[in-house]
Amino acid sequence: MLRRSLGTVNTMLIKRSLSSLIAKQVYCSRISTNAKSCMNKRNLINHNAKRFYAMGITTTKGEIIPDEILHLSMQTYHEQSDEFLENLMNIMETLSETYPENFGSEVEYSDGVFTMTVPRVGSYIINKQPSNKQIWVSSPISGPNRFDFYKNDWRSLRDGKLLTDLLNDEFKDIVPGAFEL
Repeated sequence: MLRRSLGTVNTMLIKRSLSSLIAKQVYCSRISTNAKSCMNKRNLINHNAKRFYAMGITTTKGEIIPDEILHLSMQTYHEQSDEFLENLMNIMETLSETYPENFGSEVEYSDGVFTMTVPRVGSYIINKQPSNKQIWVSSPISGPNRFDFYKNDWRSLRDGKLLTDLLNDEFKDIVPGAFEL
């Protein structure tokens, strides 16, 4: 009866385990009817898994995030993002007044959110994400993107592109003549 109870304990441990550990725990329950022995093997497996995950903070692609981004202070983040968005607002207001047929008149900046509707193209939304210390962009042309303050510029970790370069590329066909943010 005791052996059957230990087998039930081992089975319960297997059901609660992470999917990546199931095979090793099934092996443990078949080899030993001693629950304490299986628990020790299980702890060893989990210990190794924890060491693997503690190697560094990475992007969704598995690339390590630079220390400059990780250690950016909230004060610096707010200073840089506010400065960028306020400058963008001033430039876009001037362009919408100069070229109303190209840019329309809907340009707004409030509470860290910049919104601009461009006729024949769509709406741009560029906003602060303080929890991530990023600027997020929703573009009708290139879609969504996130930018981190890295090497003194707002840069995408996905492809390394600068936020100013993205906007320059998208607005060059809208603004007559030379245009650069």
